[in-house]
Amino acid sequence: MALSYLIGKCQCIDENCLEQQYAICPHCHLWLCLKHTCNHQKLVKIYAHELSDQTDQLVKVFDTLTVDQIYTDCQQKLDLWKNQMITIINTKYQESSKQLFDFNMQLLLEFNKFKQDSLNELQNEIAIPLCDMLTKQNQIHPSILDDINIKLTKIQTAIDKIKQLLFIQIDCGNAQLNGDIQILKDSLSDYVVRMPTFDIEQLNQQPTKKFALKSNYIAAAASDQFILAYDHPSLVLFDCEKELNRVKLNNNEAEVYDLCWSNTMCAFLILTLRSLYVYDPLSSGLKQIEQIKLTDAENIWSITTYQNDLFICYLSGECIIECRSLPSWQKLRRWKKNDICDKDDVYIHCIRANEVFIGMTIKQVNKTWKFGIFDHQMSKIRQIQIDQQIDHINTCMLTPICSQKWLTVNSSLRKISFIDEDNNQIKQINKNVNNGFYFGDQLFVLRTTDGLEFYEL
Repeated sequence: MALSYLIGKCQCIDENCLEQQYAICPHCHLWLCLKHTCNHQKLVKIYAHELSDQTDQLVKVFDTLTVDQIYTDCQQKLDLWKNQMITIINTKYQESSKQLFDFNMQLLLEFNKFKQDSLNELQNEIAIPLCDMLTKQNQIHPSILDDINIKLTKIQTAIDKIKQLLFIQIDCGNAQLNGDIQILKDSLSDYVVRMPTFDIEQLNQQPTKKFALKSNYIAAAASDQFILAYDHPSLVLFDCEKELNRVKLNNNEAEVYDLCWSNTMCAFLILTLRSLYVYDPLSSGLKQIEQIKLTDAENIWSITTYQNDLFICYLSGECIIECRSLPSWQKLRRWKKNDICDKDDVYIHCIRANEVFIGMTIKQVNKTWKFGIFDHQMSKIRQIQIDQQIDHINTCMLTPICSQKWLTVNSSLRKISFIDEDNNQIKQINKNVNNGFYFGDQLFVLRTTDGLEFYEL
């Protein structure tokens, strides 16, 4: 009786069972009667069958399951990335290729211009002058050959730089897949400096600047830093921006006929009809050259310098050209009119020197002007008729452009003539000016009837 009393009722939660407990069910972990224990065993078997069915299904899945799809999916993603990168690279390649092509075209233009300029310089400023010296002159001055050697050395140095430098450089090594490819281009102009090309039509443009003068005279000249002009009765000094100083000449002195700059003296030389002065632009000192003493029959009309030589052109007197040494002013040589001029030549108005030759404007009996080229020993190289137009006035100024190119200014005919010896051509424009000259390498200055006009080359 005591044992029966201790056995509890079935703990099945699905129904209210009054049977006594029989065993602990492994399915629900409760004390169940025998009936419910058997029922729960059936549930366990059903669960086992479900697992068996699931197992069979999984076995069947393995019959068709592969990892190929994983590879295929990844490969598709990789291919998509590749195509995107190829598109980016092709785009960057096309952009860089176009940039490289443009740089190359620019370099070709620069190189062709450099090549043509150098060949022109070799032909016009070296080969032709050398040929004239060797075939038309009795003697050759070593200083002229030294100048030619300097030009040859300059051209050779430029060629050596071109051979050594990589004018286009490309850096692909540090570029990211979608980054920039760096292409660098140097310019030939960074290594080779060329004088601006002179075009006479530029003088028909509007000037970039003007300086006013009160009087209408011819005399004016420039160094690299200063311009000196005669504005009766004073000499006026300018820089590129403004007027700097005025020096009034002696009232007893005649007007100024010509001016030129001397690199040897680092000063302007000032010519009146019977005297020569030196003007220092830094100290504003004006000094008459006592070594030049003229007879009553002698008058000076034009001057020019070449290195340490001063060439003086006389209007009247025993000689027509005189050469003196600077800075001693020692007389070196004199030439009479028949040593230089033809029988139909009346006088020389303007004398100028470039790096190789002496140029002169010469008035003829028929009142026309011609242009003569001479070496520094006054041996005639060639002559060119400037114009057939009759000129009743006695002035025709001259400016050297380079060894084979010159500019004449005729104020009475209101005409500027550009003489190209190399092509034996003359190009003219009509303009009312008195004189013209370089101011440094980039500016050309015209002296007009009322001032100075600046033109950028």
